[in-house]
Amino acid sequence: MGAEFTISPASAGDLAGFASWYDLVEDLVLDEAAEVINARYVEAFDSGILGCALGIDDRKEVRAALDRAAAAGPEQTALIRHSLARSAIFVATDREGVAGVAELTPPIRAVEQIFRRLEQQRASREAILDAQWKSMVQVSKLRLVAVRPDMRGRGVGSELIEQALQLAAASGVKQVYGQFSASPELARFYLERGFTVRDVGVPIKVVGGNTIQSRATEQLFYSMVRLRYRN
Repeated sequence: MGAEFTISPASAGDLAGFASWYDLVEDLVLDEAAEVINARYVEAFDSGILGCALGIDDRKEVRAALDRAAAAGPEQTALIRHSLARSAIFVATDREGVAGVAELTPPIRAVEQIFRRLEQQRASREAILDAQWKSMVQVSKLRLVAVRPDMRGRGVGSELIEQALQLAAASGVKQVYGQFSASPELARFYLERGFTVRDVGVPIKVVGGNTIQSRATEQLFYSMVRLRYRN
């Protein structure tokens, strides 16, 4: 008997309806309209920006890919294009269509806060580039892992996460983290997949020394992927 599903990078068609998967995540509040998120991903896919700085583990090559992404549009949106260049979406597909998705991105809110602080301090370009490397390249976030209800319990989420972690490790990422609405079941799910899971409301320290806070109703989880896949 063959596998019930296959895992692959998202296509433009998948991305056109991607944001609908956020509806499956309890208490997730989006900062933007679903249509805006979908359009941004589709445009990044069509232009070749999406994930163009992933799958490489050389600082100069990653830097060059980020620079190319930044040069593809207005200066004020360069950080968004940097984020898209370090983002990937995987889909699980079965006979019925898309069975689940996983979204791997830089921790964009934390990066924005770091850059604002450095700008206020009038930091040197070298300091800004070093901060970018530590916060955007060495840390990634599993922003979304969602599985169609009828396909839960069949390994879809596990395989999506594994693909995301392997790509992260091959891309110079040292640490991957995420968060979920407090749930014993989800805590057990991530623990069984090798993650460290924090108690409700407890923050974590990430590579580079930054602190990631959670809401009082959430739990954070993380994995040191470079150690996990060091071979």
